Amino acid sequence: MTQAGIVVAASGTGRSLSYLIEKKSLLYRVSGVISSNKAAKANQIAEKYNLPLFIDSFNSKSTTASPNLLLWLKRLKPQWLVLAGFIKPMPTIFSGLEYLSSRIINIHPSLLPKFGGKNMFGLNVHKSVITAKDSVTGASIHYVNEKYDDGRIISQITCPVKPDDCPESLAKRVFQCERKIYPRTIEDLIKGILPLKDKQIYIYNENKKL
Repeated sequence: MTQAGIVVAASGTGRSLSYLIEKKSLLYRVSGVISSNKAAKANQIAEKYNLPLFIDSFNSKSTTASPNLLLWLKRLKPQWLVLAGFIKPMPTIFSGLEYLSSRIINIHPSLLPKFGGKNMFGLNVHKSVITAKDSVTGASIHYVNEKYDDGRIISQITCPVKPDDCPESLAKRVFQCERKIYPRTIEDLIKGILPLKDKQIYIYNENKKL
């Protein structure tokens, strides 16, 4: 079986990049890495695995991919663009690679549409969940459009918020959920199982073996 090539976009530690690589999926392979930060540890992970690396500040407000990014992507011809801890706006218009516009996905550490939007990333999200006194949280995978965390939700995974949770402890629990749901959702997208019809969301549970 031919593996689908995915390009992973990251801005920080590259934890999600690592588990997507280490999954050793039969259905996909990480074929390149996009970084928005010259100092990101994700860059070192890309170099460790000899993966093509594209670095840019992504400060432009344009929704059209830059010529340099387009040229880089055209060499790789990825089937999916996977955001994993990427905190900058990702272009959604790719001249010559139009199919990619509908194949950009992101993972967010809450049950969207709750606790999404600009500046809602990392501990900011988990602090908001605790402040709201929610008893359940989780992670969501969604399509990417021009607005932060606004695209159609593809799948979610739930986990409890415990009474003694702090943002850091909750972040660890949600991250373990992310490690389960992201590779599985990518594989299910490749297989055509997801997205569900009629805008339904596929719900995983943290205790469900994936």
